[in-house]
Amino acid sequence: MRGRRQAGFRGPGERVPARQAWLRAARVPVLVVRGAGDPFFTPAGAKAYLRDVPDAEVHVFEGAGRFAPETRLGETAPLTGEFLAKLP
Repeated sequence: MRGRRQAGFRGPGERVPARQAWLRAARVPVLVVRGAGDPFFTPAGAKAYLRDVPDAEVHVFEGAGRFAPETRLGETAPLTGEFLAKLP
């Protein structure tokens, strides 16, 4: 980590604008699955993907936290399968 700091790396947040620009330009399918109670990847953050990828599929699960895809597997697995089935 020390070398990264010396090289001017401040943290993952500085990559967000570049990732958003890439998503807007790439026009790739995007599936976002989040828990409403996730303190790090919030519902607002999930919905923010829609600004850059209007066709993104965003699913926020009430009562789920940080590991919604795992803890709500019965609901998230079908969503993932349906999403993948639509890909060319």
